[in-house]
Amino acid sequence: MSLDRLTNNVVSRPFAILLVVTGILFTFIGFHVALPPADVINRSFGLLSPNLWISNPLTSLLVNTALELVAIAMLLALNRSYNLMRDGQYLLPALFILMQSALPAIGERFSGGILLMWLMLGATAVLYSVYLRPDLTRRIFLIFALASAGVMIQYGFLIILPVLIIGCAQMRVMSFRTILAIILGLITPIWIVVGAGLISGGLQLPEFKLNFDIFESENITELVTVGFSMLTGIVTGLVNLVSVYARNARTRAFHGLLLVAGIMAGLGCVVDFSNMLFYIPLLNMATAYQVSLYISLHPDKQRSITIIVVSAVYAILFFSNLVV
Repeated sequence: MSLDRLTNNVVSRPFAILLVVTGILFTFIGFHVALPPADVINRSFGLLSPNLWISNPLTSLLVNTALELVAIAMLLALNRSYNLMRDGQYLLPALFILMQSALPAIGERFSGGILLMWLMLGATAVLYSVYLRPDLTRRIFLIFALASAGVMIQYGFLIILPVLIIGCAQMRVMSFRTILAIILGLITPIWIVVGAGLISGGLQLPEFKLNFDIFESENITELVTVGFSMLTGIVTGLVNLVSVYARNARTRAFHGLLLVAGIMAGLGCVVDFSNMLFYIPLLNMATAYQVSLYISLHPDKQRSITIIVVSAVYAILFFSNLVV
């Protein structure tokens, strides 16, 4: 097969579908072979954190898989609405599913990290829609209210707050009214929850537990998987930054928002390593976005090799996580 034909095949919709099916297959294989233990730590401010919502392993698997499939639709819709990339539009959700499946602890249990990614995708669409429209403060209020509600159920949602604030600056909507909408959005969920007495005894600090077991030898493949996602995202993100910087302000703002989200997700994994699994879905989405954007911005014959190598590495990491 010629390199031209190979390139056309790997950036096509059928290849993307193949990756999605492979990722789902990996997820169900991992569920039967290496089901990870449940996370029983409550990381909320008085409510139940998402990792405690579903106790049945099979139900948790099915719910998480369904949410990932909906995330695929969200990624495709976001790209179609704002024309973020062309050739990589199908590769983006396909790589995301494959990355999720490579780490059984992420793909097989509902933990709330997928909700963080959902919120980021929804907030991204909202921020894109208010570009140069500082008068649309209700939308700003909405995304910060949802982020604040997220923090109430999992402190890890805190990492999205600086992303959204930077996003407002990137979209050039910062004004006094915008700042007021941000403050009211952050306060409102806390006011409702506490005022309605939904938390018995008032706000409580989440359970913080330093889990150094993650650095033990049997977890080395998990760390390698996360490290590969971070490295891939950093390398492709920096290369994309050079290309995007030469484009117009709108393009820079749109692509820059998801770059910032990926950086914050990576920082969350490093700084809050005991809660690392929560940040990985957002990290995977951001990395898949940067890889797909790289493919779209560099339409050369060699890009097929990049896609095949990245996909093969995640497949190898999946099998490594099963046996180690």
